[in-house]
Amino acid sequence: MLRFFRKIRQRLLTQNKVSKYLLYAVGEILLVVIGILIALQVDSWNEARNNDEKVRTILTNMMVELSSDINKTTNLMHYYSLRDSAIYLVLNDRVTREDYEKNEIPHLFNLTNFYNRVDLTEDSFSLLKQNLDIVPDEFEGALKNINRNYKINKKWVDKFDEDMGGFMDEIQEHLMKNYPWYSGTNSSDRKSRIEYMLNNFRYRNEVFEYRNLGIGNQLRFSLIYRQGAINCYKEIAFLLNRPTYDESFLFNQEASKILIGDWEVEGEPGVIVSFFEDDKRLYFTDNINSGRNEVFWLPSYKILIDNLLYGSLVNNGEEYIIKFNGFGLKRVDK
Repeated sequence: MLRFFRKIRQRLLTQNKVSKYLLYAVGEILLVVIGILIALQVDSWNEARNNDEKVRTILTNMMVELSSDINKTTNLMHYYSLRDSAIYLVLNDRVTREDYEKNEIPHLFNLTNFYNRVDLTEDSFSLLKQNLDIVPDEFEGALKNINRNYKINKKWVDKFDEDMGGFMDEIQEHLMKNYPWYSGTNSSDRKSRIEYMLNNFRYRNEVFEYRNLGIGNQLRFSLIYRQGAINCYKEIAFLLNRPTYDESFLFNQEASKILIGDWEVEGEPGVIVSFFEDDKRLYFTDNINSGRNEVFWLPSYKILIDNLLYGSLVNNGEEYIIKFNGFGLKRVDK
C-alpha cells in the first residue's frame, strides 16, 4: 500500500502537477489521521470492554464473598443460640449447684470461656477501590451501597470481634492470677469453680457483660451488616443479570409453612403475633407495636428475631409452640 502511494507521488511530481500533488498530499494526511483516529477508537472500545469485564469479574467475586459473609452471620446467630438459655438462667438466678454438678444445660459450665469471631472478608471490595476509575456509570448506585456497608457496617462488626477477644483475655487473665483452681482438674478444683460461679458477684457481672458485648453488640451489628450485604448482593446480581436470590439468606421453606400465621402470647390475652413471608424471607409483627422484624431460621428448630430474641419451635405432640425465655407463643385457634 505504501509503495502504491509513493508511486502516485512520484508520477505527479514528474508531471509537474504541483496543485494536484498538494491536494493528494492533503488527502493522504487526512487518510492517515482518519486511520489513527479509527485505531484510537478501536483501542478505546477494547479498553472499555476490558475494563467492563474486569469490574464485572470483581463484582462476581464480591457476590461469592457476600454470600460467605451472610453465612458467617448465620453461624454467629447459631453460636449464641446455644448459649442464650444459659445466659438467661444465670442472670435471673435460676441456676443451682446441682445444675452445675450435672452439667446438662448446654454451655453452662464454660459459658464465658470462648467467643466466636465473625471475620468478615473484603478482598473484592479492596480490589474494587483500586479500580474506581474504570467502574462504568451503571454501577455507581450499587457502589454507594457497597461502600457504606463495608466502610461503616463491617467496621462495627470488626470492632466488636476485637472487643470480645479482649474481654475473653481479661477474664482468663483474672482467673489465672487469682484462683488456684483455674488450672486444676480434680473434684476439689471443680467444686471451687462451681462455688465461684454460684456466689461470686464478678462472675454474674462477667456473664452480663458477655451478653452485652456478644449478643447486644457483636450479633446486633452482624445482623445490620447482613441486611446491607443482602441488599448489595441483590443489587449486584440485578446489574450482572444473575439470580437475585441466594440460599444464604432465604428462609427455610418447610419451617415457613409451620410458622406463617397468627400466634398468641401465652398469659397475655389479646396480644397477637403474626408471621408472614415477604420476598422469600420471614418476618413477624404484632398488634401492639408498629413495624416488622425479620425472623431467622437456625439448626435444631430454633429461630432468632432481629430484636435479638431467641425462640425454640417445639412440638408437644398435638401442636407446635414457640418457647422464648420467659414466655411462649401458641397458635391461634381458627
